[in-house]
Amino acid sequence: GEKDSEESVYEVIVKNAIREVLFGKKYDHDKLSRWIDDLIKKILDRLADFRIKKYIVLCNIQHKCGAGLNVAVSFQWDAENDGW
Repeated sequence: GEKDSEESVYEVIVKNAIREVLFGKKYDHDKLSRWIDDLIKKILDRLADFRIKKYIVLCNIQHKCGAGLNVAVSFQWDAENDGW
């Protein structure tokens, strides 16, 4: 359906941004902030073409070293203005 199509478009946008920013690069803690900024900017720029104008892009880059990752995220919105 349309929802599946939209989800795959979003997935393509994210995967393309990841390839453009990170392809061929090795983990470098000193460059993380820049990479994250570049990824989020590329993704948001491409999402701006869609009719829905409110997006949240969350980016986490972690060195693959066998350690776990715990994440807690909370979002709030104005039910009158931000609803579907």
